[in-house]
Amino acid sequence: MSITLEDETGHITLVVWPVVYQRYKHELVSPLVLATGTVSRREGSISIVVATARGLSWPDHELTGALPASRDFR
Repeated sequence: MSITLEDETGHITLVVWPVVYQRYKHELVSPLVLATGTVSRREGSISIVVATARGLSWPDHELTGALPASRDFR
């Protein structure tokens, strides 16, 4: 399975192998996900092979101040 993350600066693909998906499937549906893994460079593309995932709520006290402010393009 792959998940594409996108923001105003671009996008990146998260590769989630079936065993990892089964372990973290409830976390991966969260609107805000902290994923860790390994960078994979193949055939000119870059992706992240996910090792762990954690669904977050906002504000998450562990992340307060750690995330940059979002931009509003209105």
